[in-house]
Amino acid sequence: MQREIEIKLTSPVQYAFKGDTVDAKFVMLKAPTARNISDCSFLKKMFTNAAIKAGEHNKKESSSSDSDVDVTGSDVMELVYAFGDSEDIEKAMIAAKKIFKDCGELDGEITLTMPLIDEISLDDFELMVGEYIANFIAASMLGKKQKKN
Repeated sequence: MQREIEIKLTSPVQYAFKGDTVDAKFVMLKAPTARNISDCSFLKKMFTNAAIKAGEHNKKESSSSDSDVDVTGSDVMELVYAFGDSEDIEKAMIAAKKIFKDCGELDGEITLTMPLIDEISLDDFELMVGEYIANFIAASMLGKKQKKN
């Protein structure tokens, strides 16, 4: 499994660095540790429940065809929004913010804080959540390395 992933921001976030204002170009997200167990467990449960509902909805697809498919962040979020419980999705987004505060950096230099996370566009944040689940949560569940975008 990868130890970190880089997510390019479509809407740069400004932060102060050495007395200047800088537009962040990407967010670096590190793999979770045991410190993140509570929040990661919630993301895993939310994703698993959505995947089970999707599987029940699409019984015609065989699970063997899924073994060669790379899961992307967009795939994850599409599945979560289509089959996830809205209350769980909201709680999962809050859990993701806590994880990113602990495991994220702007431009690989500046530790993410809640005020900086709150400045990230919704589209970028959802992409971050999807990629984090795909690369760290789903990858550990599936027992294989996920391809990063």
